[in-house]
Amino acid sequence: MRTLIAQHAPTPWLRQSLTSRHSRQLGSLGGGNHFVELVYDEEDRVWMMLHSGSRNIGNVTAQHYDEVAAKQSGGRKEALAFLRIKSKEGQHYLTDMEFCQSYASENRRFMIETFAEVVKKETGRDTLWDQMVNIHHNYCECEQCRYYDGSGGGQWREEQLWVTRKGATSAKSGQLGIIPGSMGTGSYIVRGKGQPDSWQSCSHGAGRSMSRTAAFRTPPTTTRTRTIVTTTTIITITKQ
Repeated sequence: MRTLIAQHAPTPWLRQSLTSRHSRQLGSLGGGNHFVELVYDEEDRVWMMLHSGSRNIGNVTAQHYDEVAAKQSGGRKEALAFLRIKSKEGQHYLTDMEFCQSYASENRRFMIETFAEVVKKETGRDTLWDQMVNIHHNYCECEQCRYYDGSGGGQWREEQLWVTRKGATSAKSGQLGIIPGSMGTGSYIVRGKGQPDSWQSCSHGAGRSMSRTAAFRTPPTTTRTRTIVTTTTIITITKQ
């Protein structure tokens, strides 16, 4: 944890929010839809796959800046609250978001290395670390974007914009990504096409046929049915 703090220099607020709990959570999976599994592809290559993130400190940070943004937007939490990028609060958010992303990456690294040790012990096979795919799906990043501006006669523009991906991952041309599916249908290792219409993004999961609440209320069944699933992918574009 000290190394993360030294390398990424979170704000004083986040430093004060960090506790021994967050140190202990490094290398832990968490709840919700987080998972770890061993899978194989159509070429019989075996992949270690896991889904986890910044654990409690990411949640605490998100709640804090949601409240700050709601206050600056008039206190209406049901509205789309925002922070101006160049404001003090906006810069603080970017700083702490970067720290949480680094925490998440380190958390996954701890787990995947432990996973790899177990696989090596049982099979004698080494992990090909150069093929590792490590991506975020709730974050904001400044990118060079090309888009069509319909105002003023309409023309194509290219400039640096802030891309906020919520439930979405980057899918730039040639970029490897992961789309986890259900335990019964498998997951996908994909390669991005850099589609400008989706702001070079794709969903971070294969979707679900019902909400989590509805799933908890639905009795299990042994009958397999083909279901059309929906995904929630939110991409917000903001000028600097």
